[in-house]
Amino acid sequence: MKLEVRQKNYNQNYRMGGRYLVWRLDDSSAVTQPTVSTQPTKTKEQVAVAASVSGDPYTLQELIEMAQHLSGLAQVSESEIGSLVSRIESARSQFESRKNSYVAPNTVLAEIDMALQHATNAVQFAKNSSTSDAKVRLGWAAARLKRANERLVPVVK
Repeated sequence: MKLEVRQKNYNQNYRMGGRYLVWRLDDSSAVTQPTVSTQPTKTKEQVAVAASVSGDPYTLQELIEMAQHLSGLAQVSESEIGSLVSRIESARSQFESRKNSYVAPNTVLAEIDMALQHATNAVQFAKNSSTSDAKVRLGWAAARLKRANERLVPVVK
């Protein structure tokens, strides 16, 4: 009996909280609480350096957008995914040549490698006519590229 009472109190207290009520209303005019970012903001120099990491003319951000775009398409072709794979490979080799100028370059390389592996798996799924599986892998590749981009911090001299 006590367990039921505790659970009931928890549910009532939780559902009466302001956040829950705002969420339930789903009103765009509702007041939202500001979110605090745990990631340090990047300076213009860091953004410019991040943009120059990948092979010309594609930046990591452009690769993220391309992977997200492909994962959202109804049908995705093997050649489109293959193009993304070659661009990720180019970005990786470009970063590899400049990795000494970044803080923790191995973590960035690990994320790029995983994105490359997911994109390569997407090509294999596209060959086997499994579009939905290919799109999932492309989404994973986009997430890994995003993490690589977030971890890209140049060494301050």
